[in-house]
This record gives sequence, C-alpha cells and structure tokens, in this order.
Amino acid sequence: MSSQGKRKIITAAPSESDGGPPPPTTGVSKQLKPPPKTKGRLCSAPGCTKQVQQGGVCCKHGAKTTRASCRHPGGCTNVAKRGGLCRRHGAFDLETCLREGCKRVAK
Repeated sequence: MSSQGKRKIITAAPSESDGGPPPPTTGVSKQLKPPPKTKGRLCSAPGCTKQVQQGGVCCKHGAKTTRASCRHPGGCTNVAKRGGLCRRHGAFDLETCLREGCKRVAK
C-alpha cells in the first residue's frame, strides 16, 4: 500500500468576522513588556531608551563620538585598531612579505 492516505482537514473555530460569536474576554488588558535591561545610564532625552555616550545623551541626541587615528609618524589617517596603530602599520602581528625590501603584509 502507498503511504498516501486520507488527509485530515482541520478547521478553525468560527470568528466574529465569519458570523460566529465573539471570543470570550477575561477583562484583563494585555500586559506591556518591561523595558530592556541596560548596563549603563539611559539618554536624558524624553522617551529615549538608548545608552548614554557623552554628556548624558546618546549619539542620536547630540553625543559626538570619535575614533582614534593611527599614530604612525608618516601621517597615516586610518583608524587605529590596536596599540594606536592601524593594520598597515603593525596593529597585529602578521607575516610580512618575503621579497627583499618589501614591508607589506603577506596574504
């Protein structure tokens, strides 16, 4: 015999839009979820739930955030990743190219 048999048809209970009775009410309103837990102070702007970045406000409400630039003496403008240097100037211990005189990072 094949595994194809008769399928059961499941119907939903009649709703108010189908002409059926309205769903029972318990008289209890839906409870709102509590605000998400944060590890720091909240922004002082009314209704904002973001964390403070600078001066009591979040980035959306005026906090200015900056990224450290590379401190290589050649005047590099890349963002520093570790130890005040960008990847190109030695933030990570990576292998250098094997060609003589080349100081680039090997791929």
